[in-house]
Amino acid sequence: MGNYYPLMVDLSKMRCLVVGGGAVALRKTLTLKETGADITLISPEIMAPLVQLADAGEINLIRRPYQKGDLEGFHLVYVAINDKKVSEEISREALDTGVFFNIADQPAAGNFIVPSKIQRGDLVLSFSTNGKSPILSKKIRQELEERYGAEYEEFLQLLGRERVWALREIEQIDQRKAYFKALVYSTLPELLKAGKTAEVLRQIAEIREKTLSKEIGGTGNDK
Repeated sequence: MGNYYPLMVDLSKMRCLVVGGGAVALRKTLTLKETGADITLISPEIMAPLVQLADAGEINLIRRPYQKGDLEGFHLVYVAINDKKVSEEISREALDTGVFFNIADQPAAGNFIVPSKIQRGDLVLSFSTNGKSPILSKKIRQELEERYGAEYEEFLQLLGRERVWALREIEQIDQRKAYFKALVYSTLPELLKAGKTAEVLRQIAEIREKTLSKEIGGTGNDK
């Protein structure tokens, strides 16, 4: 395994290629589709769900085996075929052309891997053991799913709204930082989880009042 650099990339409108037409190719395609990527799939044999996506205009299909030169114009490629020779050909071409590539059954042979991910709206938690311990990865995933439940999607939306308000209404940087910190370390997630909307609004108003009433000196950088 390589020494990977964690990176979140905006793939919207970027050209991505999936080589293969089976179950693995379908999973990779659906994952890419969530990002808004421009997806092309190459394979002589294609599962019905992939054909349906193509018929709906959601992906592009090329019904033939991979050929040298097919990577031209693409930014990223998933190789989802059970053909070592073809996978090696794609690897060489990807390295020569600077395309990011992942080989589904040989992740160490590619130049990127996809970490495990938990998503709660705009909150994205990703992690990886670089293939050393799938069981540990599963354990971490279960712990994070329990710790950061569905309520965190709404909590992050709330924080975003309050950030807009604070940037408009609170002039002092240190006061704004104190406000953001009070929100983050509050019991708002638990209240949202319990569906106590009135209590959520009451606590926000209380935090606003306490923050605005404080005389906090000094300077700082709001991030």
